[in-house]
Amino acid sequence: MTTTLIPAGLLPEMLAIANKNRLNVQAIFEAANIEPDTIGRPDRFIKLEQLDKLLEAAFVTANNPYLGLVVGRDGTSRFL
Repeated sequence: MTTTLIPAGLLPEMLAIANKNRLNVQAIFEAANIEPDTIGRPDRFIKLEQLDKLLEAAFVTANNPYLGLVVGRDGTSRFL
Protein backbone atom coordinates (compact mmCIF):
# COMPACT_ATOMS: atom_id res chain seq x y z
CA MET A 1 0.00 0.00 0.00
CA THR A 2 1.32 3.42 -0.95
CA THR A 3 1.22 6.27 1.55
CA THR A 4 0.59 9.70 0.10
CA LEU A 5 2.32 12.51 1.96
CA ILE A 6 1.22 16.14 2.02
CA PRO A 7 3.58 19.03 2.94
CA ALA A 8 2.93 20.27 6.47
CA GLY A 9 3.42 23.77 5.08
CA LEU A 10 -0.29 23.86 4.20
CA LEU A 11 -1.35 23.46 7.83
CA PRO A 12 -1.06 27.15 8.85
CA GLU A 13 -3.65 27.94 6.21
CA MET A 14 -6.04 25.32 7.61
CA LEU A 15 -5.29 26.62 11.09
CA ALA A 16 -6.19 30.17 10.00
CA ILE A 17 -9.46 29.01 8.43
CA ALA A 18 -10.32 27.04 11.58
CA ASN A 19 -9.57 30.05 13.80
CA LYS A 20 -11.56 32.39 11.56
CA ASN A 21 -14.56 30.05 11.83
CA ARG A 22 -14.12 29.67 15.60
CA LEU A 23 -13.47 25.94 15.52
CA ASN A 24 -11.83 24.05 18.36
CA VAL A 25 -8.41 23.93 16.73
CA GLN A 26 -6.83 21.70 19.34
CA ALA A 27 -9.62 19.12 19.00
CA ILE A 28 -9.50 18.91 15.21
CA PHE A 29 -5.71 18.62 15.08
CA GLU A 30 -5.77 15.99 17.83
CA ALA A 31 -8.46 14.05 15.93
CA ALA A 32 -6.09 13.93 12.96
CA ASN A 33 -3.14 12.96 15.18
CA ILE A 34 -1.12 15.95 13.99
CA GLU A 35 1.55 17.21 16.37
CA PRO A 36 1.52 20.99 16.94
CA ASP A 37 5.24 21.29 16.13
CA THR A 38 4.52 19.95 12.62
CA ILE A 39 2.40 22.95 11.64
CA GLY A 40 4.10 25.10 9.05
CA ARG A 41 7.38 23.22 8.92
CA PRO A 42 8.57 22.86 5.33
CA ASP A 43 10.62 19.80 6.26
CA ARG A 44 7.66 17.84 7.68
CA PHE A 45 4.81 15.95 6.05
CA ILE A 46 1.45 14.53 7.07
CA LYS A 47 -0.32 11.54 5.59
CA LEU A 48 -3.24 12.08 3.25
CA GLU A 49 -5.33 10.14 5.79
CA GLN A 50 -4.44 12.73 8.44
CA LEU A 51 -5.62 15.53 6.17
CA ASP A 52 -8.88 13.65 5.59
CA LYS A 53 -9.35 13.24 9.36
CA LEU A 54 -8.51 16.91 9.92
CA LEU A 55 -11.11 18.07 7.41
CA GLU A 56 -13.71 15.60 8.69
CA ALA A 57 -13.19 16.80 12.27
CA ALA A 58 -13.45 20.41 11.11
CA PHE A 59 -16.71 19.76 9.28
CA VAL A 60 -18.22 17.94 12.27
CA THR A 61 -17.02 20.56 14.75
CA ALA A 62 -18.22 23.46 12.62
CA ASN A 63 -21.72 22.08 12.23
CA ASN A 64 -21.76 24.25 9.10
CA PRO A 65 -22.83 22.60 5.85
CA TYR A 66 -21.06 25.38 3.94
CA LEU A 67 -17.61 24.96 5.52
CA GLY A 68 -16.34 23.30 2.34
CA LEU A 69 -17.29 26.42 0.41
CA VAL A 70 -15.52 28.57 3.01
CA VAL A 71 -12.36 26.48 2.61
CA GLY A 72 -12.65 26.87 -1.17
CA ARG A 73 -13.18 30.60 -0.89
CA ASP A 74 -10.51 31.32 1.71
CA GLY A 75 -7.96 28.66 0.78
CA THR A 76 -5.31 29.06 -1.86
CA SER A 77 -4.80 26.71 -4.75
CA ARG A 78 -1.88 25.26 -2.79
CA PHE A 79 -4.33 24.04 -0.14
CA LEU A 80 -6.89 22.76 -2.60
